[in-house]
Amino acid sequence: MAPGPAGVAVSNCYYEGSDVLKPGYLLCANSDSGTAANVQSDRWHRAEKPATGKLHNFMGVVAKGRSSFPAEPNGRDIYLPGSVCEVFTDQVCTIDSTLLTVQPGSYLAGGVGQGMVIGKALQTVDRSTVNGLVLCKLFGINPLNDLGGSDIIPARARTTVQLPTKAIWENFDLNTLRANRNLGSFLECDFTGPKDMPTDEMSFTDTSSTITSISNAAVGELLLFTTADNEAAEVQWLCPITLSGGNPWAFGARLKAELVTTEKASFEIGLSNRQALAGDLQADGGAAPTASTDYILWNSDAAATTALDLRYLLSGQTAQEHDAAVHTIVANTYFTVEMYYNGTTIAQYVNGVVVADPITATDIAAATFPAAQVACPTIGLKGAHTDDFDLTLDWIMAAQYA
Repeated sequence: MAPGPAGVAVSNCYYEGSDVLKPGYLLCANSDSGTAANVQSDRWHRAEKPATGKLHNFMGVVAKGRSSFPAEPNGRDIYLPGSVCEVFTDQVCTIDSTLLTVQPGSYLAGGVGQGMVIGKALQTVDRSTVNGLVLCKLFGINPLNDLGGSDIIPARARTTVQLPTKAIWENFDLNTLRANRNLGSFLECDFTGPKDMPTDEMSFTDTSSTITSISNAAVGELLLFTTADNEAAEVQWLCPITLSGGNPWAFGARLKAELVTTEKASFEIGLSNRQALAGDLQADGGAAPTASTDYILWNSDAAATTALDLRYLLSGQTAQEHDAAVHTIVANTYFTVEMYYNGTTIAQYVNGVVVADPITATDIAAATFPAAQVACPTIGLKGAHTDDFDLTLDWIMAAQYA
């Protein structure tokens, strides 16, 4: 490590890209470069533009010395986490207050909700119209924020696509939200863990049906169970999410349905407005969500028993089936669904893979979308047959900065 100005730690890296860099740009390490099985000690020396899935590899900030650098791979000095230095940003900054983040697809420091927090502004300046420098105290990344770590949702025999998708959740400083709930809304429930349902944060109804939590190292699940036609089992968590016009948010869950070969039941999972649950989130007959709520959610289609549809509705308008049969449900087989609102569009993921049909800014601006509505994580199950039906939840998460 080379000496630098007071309050600054300087090191050298090898930038692999071809963009023209400026002092103050943020860089991340290409930690999976080369052959994975090889010992390659320079993996934290190779730098690249911040990208989805790599934000937890924040290395530092391009150091002063030149006004710009060649548009080619080459070595350059960087200011390391822990330094007080100037960073490029597009934020309105207030001294000793504004938190800055590393955001995907940009060398500029973003705002809260755009990525992982990496520092705090030490200068009051508006860079929202013209991007520029702001003095900053670099924190670096808390290593526990890497979803590969054990503090978010541990694997417990689950594969990567069965766990929360890193490309979504690393856009949020989850440890900061976990430590200070006043910063926003945050829900994480892993039913394989050593905890039961957080009843202080949830409401539920089981109209002659059953909601059970089984939690241990081997088997963990939230079980919704119906035994008769038009019985209901419903759960909501007190985790308010503003669906559009607010800060970025994310929602995700892993679940399975017992039967899909006949019209046994219909279920929904996603975000719906907070309400007194009374067994009517799903219409009788197991057809679809009722029209009395604002929602954006996935719904099993009782008319096409294996089809999972993405739907949204502004109460009083016509429900929109945005993406029919986005996933084919297999009986008694877990699948993972997630949504990520980046402030402009809502991307949906199935089993860790982004779906090609996002909810666009045009969709959100339409009269049928529940724009600016506040919703909560919601599960609704309605029996459509006299036979028993199980819906099992493995984990559920939601996050949004206030």
